[in-house]
Amino acid sequence: MQGGGDAAHTPSPQLVSGAALTIEDAVVLAEELARAPDTLEALQSFGKRRYDRAGLVVEASREIARLEQAGRQTEVPGVLGRTHGALAAPI
Repeated sequence: MQGGGDAAHTPSPQLVSGAALTIEDAVVLAEELARAPDTLEALQSFGKRRYDRAGLVVEASREIARLEQAGRQTEVPGVLGRTHGALAAPI
């Protein structure tokens, strides 16, 4: 069963990042709602702030799938390490 983060972001199971991204989403959304004069602007700012980070997880998930389909599982830890390193950066 997937958690809320996995349903929202659909990362590769190897990344185990869905819940973390969901928590980040909540923090960023709260910041943008507090900052913006209206909800639409807050949602647009939220989307801009989250796009690259969510895209990183999508691309890493795709790369992991390609590697595994090609029988190159030994390369997956490198993708995981790079992705987790990037996700350790502040939001």
